[in-house]
Amino acid sequence: MDQRKKSSQAEVDFVIGYKSKVLPIEVKAGKTGTLKSLHYFSQEKKLSFGLRFNSALPSITTEAHQLANGQKVHYKLLSLPLYLVEYFGSFIKQ
Repeated sequence: MDQRKKSSQAEVDFVIGYKSKVLPIEVKAGKTGTLKSLHYFSQEKKLSFGLRFNSALPSITTEAHQLANGQKVHYKLLSLPLYLVEYFGSFIKQ
């Protein structure tokens, strides 16, 4: 059940299917930016992996956050520079 308020503006930028799983994707213009939408989506759908494109170096981190509704979310986050967007399929397969 969706715990967000009906007026919430939280939304991920893209959602794709890969091997019968859902993969949320956030795109950020700079090196940083909040991932509030990705946190909520990952918690709501019980996902263990997310993808972010930004202008930072490639990295993979474990995200652990407590949401405003008190629930906790944990997932792996792959961050890739925007110039690698056409190759992300190769990264996901690994």
